[in-house]
Amino acid sequence: MEIALCFLSSLQVWKESILLHLGCLDLDYALRKEEPPVPTAASTPAEIALYERWE
Repeated sequence: MEIALCFLSSLQVWKESILLHLGCLDLDYALRKEEPPVPTAASTPAEIALYERWE
């Protein structure tokens, strides 16, 4: 039981650390958000910017 708690605690710390570092690099956006539709010729500049940020 103690080993399981230690493992879960370590996993939580690891996850928080990874998300913090990715957030600082602005790379976590693609992990947290679903892929937006691929821009077309009729896409607005905001839709294109959103896709480029995700990509």
